[in-house]
Formats: sequence, structure tokens, C-alpha cells
Amino acid sequence: MARAYDVVVIGAGSTGTTVAYYLVREGFKTLVIDKRGVAQGMTAYSLGLVRSYYANEDVARMSHYSHESS
Repeated sequence: MARAYDVVVIGAGSTGTTVAYYLVREGFKTLVIDKRGVAQGMTAYSLGLVRSYYANEDVARMSHYSHESS
């Protein structure tokens, strides 16, 4: 029997689980999938360099360091 979902969230890190939480709160039938399981990866890998401008110099350095290290 197939299950129907309104939304599928790919990634069970801090971002994915937060999005899923609020979707469920709003009444959406939500499925969260992640190949590694809940909180098994680093959200920083996917969000670390979405933007290139940071007002805080330390945060900018950490972002660039994490990108170079991956």
C-alpha cells in the first residue's frame, strides 16, 4: 500500500528536521529521509557557503576553513 505525503524532506540534519517539524505543525503529512540517518552528517557542508558575505570576520574564516577541509 502506497503512502501519500504532502512534502518529502531530504536530509535529517538540523535544517531538515527543523523544516519537517514546522511543516508537521502546520498539518502537512511529511516524510524525512536521509541515507545516513538522523543527525549523522554536518549541516555545515550543505549550508556553509550558501552566501559569500559574512559580517563577522571569525565566521567568514570558519566558513572558508570548513569548505577547504571537506
